[in-house]
Amino acid sequence: MLLYWALLSLGPLLFGMSLTVTSQLFMATNDLMRTVPLLKHAMTGLTKVTSLDGRKYDIACGQIDIGNAATEMTERMKNGVPQANGSMAVEPRMDVAHVASAVVYIASLPLDANVLFMTVMANKMPFVGRG
Repeated sequence: MLLYWALLSLGPLLFGMSLTVTSQLFMATNDLMRTVPLLKHAMTGLTKVTSLDGRKYDIACGQIDIGNAATEMTERMKNGVPQANGSMAVEPRMDVAHVASAVVYIASLPLDANVLFMTVMANKMPFVGRG
């Protein structure tokens, strides 16, 4: 029962905190820190553990990876950003409404179904799973 309460109470907080910290980190460093693999792998592990351990309590958990949604954070991509090969290139962005649609879809699923991992990204991004 304590695990159930903790996941319901702290899960959204941890998710929101993770998004906030990651977003602020990238905005504050102006993309000098190009990857945060430790955070990404930690969230993936937490997603898997929560999904497996939460089954007996009817807890569903999933992870959404978002690539180049058109927000204030990606505004500079319209003018070009550094690429892995050292060049500068304009990166495609997608309407943030597509991310919202994905979240609504996942939230609408009954507890006997789950989207464990989903990637929503601009179709012509130069890399998949960068960072």
